[in-house]
Amino acid sequence: MANAVSNASIVCCFMTPKYEDSKNCKLELEHAQTLGKRIIPCMVTNRKLWKPSPAKWLSLITSATIAVDFSDFSEANATTKARELISRIRNESLTPVTQSTKCFESIRQKYLQENRLKRLVNVTKSFPIDQSYINLSMIETKEQQEKEKKLKQHDEQESASKQHNDKILGTYEEIYGTKTTIDVKNIFDNCKDQTKKVLLLGRAGIGKSTFCQYVTYKWAKGELWTQYDLVILIRLRKLTESRYLSGQNYSPFDLVEKEYFPFDKFSNEEKQQFQEHCNNGKVLWILDGYDEFVHNIPDKVADAFNYILTRQHHILTSRPYVIALPYYAKMEITGFTNDNIEKYIEQFFDQIKNDIPNGSFAGKKLLHFLKSNTSIWGIAHIPVNLELICSLWGDTDWSKKKTLTMTTLYDNITEWLCKRHLTKQNNDSTQMRKKKLYDLCKKELHFLEVLAFNAMEHSDVILPPTLLEKTEHETECDLDEHPQLLNFGILRSYNDMPTGSQHPAEQQYYFIHLSFQEYFAARHLIRTLNSPEKQKAINFINKHKYNRRYLYVFIFASGLLVQSDNKSSMEVFWSTIQGEPLDLAGLTHIKLIIECLDELTGQTLFRQSADLMKSILDWLDVCISTKSTAIIENLLQSLMRTSSICNSSILQNKILELLHIEDQAAQYIIYHIISNLPIHEPMPELISKLCTAVQDGDADVRYIAWKALGALGEKAATNGVISAFVNAFWDEDLQVKTSACEAILMMGEKAATNEVISALINALRDEEWHVRQSACEVLEVMGEKAATNEMISALINALRDEDSHIRKSACKALEAIGEKAATNEVISSLINALWDEDSDVRQSACAALKAMGEKAATNEVISGLINARRDDDLGLQLSTFIALEAMGEKAATNEVISVMINDLRNKDLTVRQCACLMLKAMGKKAATNEVISALINALRDKISSIRKLACKVLRTMGEKAATNEVISALINALQDADLDVRRNALTALKAMGEIAPTNGVISSLIDALLDEDSDVRGWACAALKVIGEKAATSEVIFALINALWDEDSDVRGSACAALGAMGEKAATNEVISSLINALRDNDLDVRQYACEALERAMCCYPAMKELVPQTLQKLYKSIRKLDKIKLNILPSNQLIKLYLETKNDAWLPMVTYTALLQGVAVTIVEDKIMIYHMNEVSELNVSSQELKENLVNSFKNQQNEFRQNFIALRKTGIKMLE
Repeated sequence: MANAVSNASIVCCFMTPKYEDSKNCKLELEHAQTLGKRIIPCMVTNRKLWKPSPAKWLSLITSATIAVDFSDFSEANATTKARELISRIRNESLTPVTQSTKCFESIRQKYLQENRLKRLVNVTKSFPIDQSYINLSMIETKEQQEKEKKLKQHDEQESASKQHNDKILGTYEEIYGTKTTIDVKNIFDNCKDQTKKVLLLGRAGIGKSTFCQYVTYKWAKGELWTQYDLVILIRLRKLTESRYLSGQNYSPFDLVEKEYFPFDKFSNEEKQQFQEHCNNGKVLWILDGYDEFVHNIPDKVADAFNYILTRQHHILTSRPYVIALPYYAKMEITGFTNDNIEKYIEQFFDQIKNDIPNGSFAGKKLLHFLKSNTSIWGIAHIPVNLELICSLWGDTDWSKKKTLTMTTLYDNITEWLCKRHLTKQNNDSTQMRKKKLYDLCKKELHFLEVLAFNAMEHSDVILPPTLLEKTEHETECDLDEHPQLLNFGILRSYNDMPTGSQHPAEQQYYFIHLSFQEYFAARHLIRTLNSPEKQKAINFINKHKYNRRYLYVFIFASGLLVQSDNKSSMEVFWSTIQGEPLDLAGLTHIKLIIECLDELTGQTLFRQSADLMKSILDWLDVCISTKSTAIIENLLQSLMRTSSICNSSILQNKILELLHIEDQAAQYIIYHIISNLPIHEPMPELISKLCTAVQDGDADVRYIAWKALGALGEKAATNGVISAFVNAFWDEDLQVKTSACEAILMMGEKAATNEVISALINALRDEEWHVRQSACEVLEVMGEKAATNEMISALINALRDEDSHIRKSACKALEAIGEKAATNEVISSLINALWDEDSDVRQSACAALKAMGEKAATNEVISGLINARRDDDLGLQLSTFIALEAMGEKAATNEVISVMINDLRNKDLTVRQCACLMLKAMGKKAATNEVISALINALRDKISSIRKLACKVLRTMGEKAATNEVISALINALQDADLDVRRNALTALKAMGEIAPTNGVISSLIDALLDEDSDVRGWACAALKVIGEKAATSEVIFALINALWDEDSDVRGSACAALGAMGEKAATNEVISSLINALRDNDLDVRQYACEALERAMCCYPAMKELVPQTLQKLYKSIRKLDKIKLNILPSNQLIKLYLETKNDAWLPMVTYTALLQGVAVTIVEDKIMIYHMNEVSELNVSSQELKENLVNSFKNQQNEFRQNFIALRKTGIKMLE
């Protein structure tokens, strides 16, 4: 028995009462624990009948680990749990358990135990985390820098050439930020640097914290991000002054110790081991809630936090409006999809079906109600809102509601909480109306309102005892006499002190969600506005109205005022919002107006509403006039969160009016705006206009009109639109067909008519081959949405079509459907297609198998692909390598790698080429010492194609191949006689991550900048960009400035990017002047790279002070021509400081336009200039009346210029509506 345990990697114990009582079992398991073996407990007895006693040995050994539950002896459960056990065994590390890994294991077990999501307002109920997450949609913004080539300002052209018309469509999606869904497991794919850093954005209640709990749980199960030995989740709101005392500076390890092991101490050796894991990139930090933390970062944790942000792999979550940090990889959680809502409601009511009568029917009734009311359906896509709606459904009569604002929802939940609170006190509140409820709970509500407001003012999320005491004093509520104030259901206790007799008022608390804190703070603000102390409320609004941290407070306040009996308070609120101090730039002000005005849905209009709506519409004119992406996207951020405004006839009529402007660029902007607005109730005239446009003679117009129709959703699925879709099958332009299919998919079930489905299936059986091919192409666009049994069956038949083009297209359609098509019959058909007589079909079959990933990674498939690599067709060989790569570790077996190493020494050129390509497909998984050694030898191969391929393989291996010997060999390859070898050697060096800037490396790269081949010169610039500031010698900078005049535009662009990466070291007058000249380059990419480099250079205050007026004028004119420019990384107050210090009026146009691009609000209060940017509020003193007047006039002149530009644009020819 002892030998068996000693030789085991993992010990599984099957726990029963007899097992616990067995002396031999005890000796066996204690021996395993002593040897540091991994133990997986399995529960055989029902926990309701028996579980290990806390006082006995078995619980001491197994309690920290989640047991596999075999207590249900049904065949289905036994199979499921057996698979779970096998998965646990496979995922357990086989390394010895050191004290350090014990620490890691404790954290892992904590994540495994947190496998359920508690409800916000009823913590006794919870969901399994797997079910509650339900595929929250995540999106990533596509990289635009490489693609934005063609679109120019309309006023730059006297007449649009045909060439321009052809190209404008191709840039539309890039310019306006096309977004694509991304799987959580691939979240790091878009990271450029070796250190993975991701910014995850999401509005209030969208599921950011749920995401964090979900991914840590999945990592702990071994199902996600297994490249990291440890994932550390830090809830940033917990890093408070009260918990992190000022007596010491905290390291990253101290944060882990404090948050996960508050009562344990670790040795210096253990801390060193942890630091080694961090240094080796084996630790991933998840920092949740930057918006709850940034306003009040304790000094003693600031260094640790900045270290993690700059040096460690991490994911940072935040609400969008507080982020000014530069991240290349930005993701956004978009909330529930329509399908998610249905699943969530089904699960919610299934869980409480025994608690309420007809629980299942109640869920179906709610779903029908939501779908019938588009405004409420829209708000239900926010997960926290849907939970509140479900919680309220049984106790609220919503039958007469057609609209639901966020304020109304939170007001209803407060009413429900009051009823529950009174019931606990034995007060029957069943028939009470809201006014009576609020009167009876007046003390509790008042306490919560003042507490929330004080917390907002102090930037507190964790509420310390001192804040409770302050609130007690202000409300004259003693918590000793009224302990129920802390148990209303809105606050939760957070206490990491040892258990004892601590008084509840001495503990720390937090609101169950930040949005509740904002809602109750808004209630206090309105209460104050209705009181004799209303001036305090007015002063608060004036001080904070442009601080995005308080945005939701003002949104809730606007909604609460609608319910107020005192209508004069609404007048005061809006007069204060509209009064001085006003945002001189204007964009932040109008965004505030948009979001506050939308809370008045369905309410009686008040005096200012018409003027406010007109000011919103005027900003659409600004978008058309400037064509600035930054301004358009800033405005859309707010409009996208509205319901009543977007569905108003006023706004839709304005859109119709703008669509009649005879300017193609203007029309594209409007179509883009339509595509991003939540228009759930489109006017028939708008649908009719778009339906006409999808039949336009210009393919570009048809394409973009379909995009806009898709955004309108089900309401756009009219008979005319569906008929137009069927006609789109025959459109000669593939992009139009693609756009039409995407639109139909977005219209949902209503568009999935028999006409559409029948048209697709019949088209697959049509006698004409081009019809069958078109049907396959449409299915390719539809992807997994077309994964019905009937469709897949039709595609399997198409794989046997006599026409090779059809067989190829069928493969591509199955590739698009992906894993959902991975049935045995489909896989078998694709294996057969690997031997098709047509090489294109064989390649497409490989691609389809690749798309099915590990589901297709059967021995038969892998064997077929390895055999296929012997095909004479090189294209098929390439395809097999791509397919094998998608199958992951299952294809990268030792046997396959060994064969490839031998093939690298083969005399036959084709065999060596195939070996390189196979290793390239395997990437980092093949980066063994033996493989790397063979590749170094391949760099000396007599045949240049092998040397080139060896460079490519090393590039895919990246930092894993970055040994001194490899880097030395690649530097030597920079002198290779073959151009392609030199090119690929540079790309390989670039992929190695941080390259040591030795004299040899720098010298070789400077020489490469003079290479006769432009690609080599370009890649040399790219390599210097990777090295960054460490390469910023005077010789390198001089060489890069010369490269700005290179005849090749790619070289000029890469030189700009390299100078930008060198930061302030390259911020010399000469560099800045050269980059300004590059802003006028004929190539848009070069101008874009120059712009980004200038942004970094402009952060260097001393260099900017030296610029002369002529240079500033050039800089301003160039930036105005670049509609993509945002200047995000530039400190928002820097240009104003430069103007005040230099007193140079040439700075004014830059100051005013940059404020607009950044979405900065600027106000002047007496002798202070207030600057509101994201979460930051800064102030600058200005005593000169002349400087103040010049600044104000400059902002006014800018607004007048935009107004005049739009008037001129209208005069060029607008077709007025009949």
